[in-house]
Amino acid sequence: MFTGIIQHVCKGYFDGKRLIIENPWRCPKDSSQCIVIGESISVNGACLTVVKVDENLHFDVGVETLNKTNLRFEKYFNLERALRVG
Repeated sequence: MFTGIIQHVCKGYFDGKRLIIENPWRCPKDSSQCIVIGESISVNGACLTVVKVDENLHFDVGVETLNKTNLRFEKYFNLERALRVG
């Protein structure tokens, strides 16, 4: 679940297979605040799953998502982490 409040606006690009966006949540490897593979991130309002983390966040984007969004054309992306429950 997301709040709809944008946490970061970051540069990125679609490389033909994956959406690659600057990682604004860089942190020490032992921090609980780090983004992990499998985490859900709202990207311009679309819920995407992180498939790789380095200095960037990598997302596989399906054909249907590309057809229904503007993700392949954007250069800046609104990012929001999912709410934590518990």
